[in-house]
Amino acid sequence: MRSPAVKFVYSYPYDRTMSGLIGKEWSFKNEGMVRKQIKLIESAWAKLEGNVLKEMPRATGLKWKVKEIRCYVNSYGVPFSDPLTITILTKTGSKKTMDRIIDNLVHELIHVFLSTSGFKSSQLKKFKKESPLTRTHIFVHALHKHILLKFFGEERLRKTVDFSNKIKSEKPEYARVWEIVESKGFENIIKEIKV
Repeated sequence: MRSPAVKFVYSYPYDRTMSGLIGKEWSFKNEGMVRKQIKLIESAWAKLEGNVLKEMPRATGLKWKVKEIRCYVNSYGVPFSDPLTITILTKTGSKKTMDRIIDNLVHELIHVFLSTSGFKSSQLKKFKKESPLTRTHIFVHALHKHILLKFFGEERLRKTVDFSNKIKSEKPEYARVWEIVESKGFENIIKEIKV
């Protein structure tokens, strides 16, 4: 199957609800801001989509099994993979950089890819001493590192790892995952995906 297309969408009820869940006040200006940002995201992603989405199956031997992926874009909240959701504002209300938005998108798309392409979750048992959140992200971060190095470069990878270290007090699992990916080698971990 060919790589899917990512369709960016805005849902006012979803954005309002997600903002409220993290204690942020939503207003109609959020909607206008997100809709403008979607156009910028679409433009940035159009230059990357084909290469990034084709690389996931090429690197792993797995195949995309979906034709289209809806990606909800919210003002506040936490990016996650189901439903695929990215956000444009930080917790403090400042706009995320386009690099950070794209990195969040790629990370969540890797989750979507692995969960829909036949990746065997039994692979996670190899890391049973780690927390569930850490286990879930080992294969994701290995593939993310591969993609970052191939299409974005060392500096972008460093910024991504640095961000995980920055939030270590809140979410130590993400920094731990990068330690594992570094010690085991991302190429070796990706080879295990193919098994």
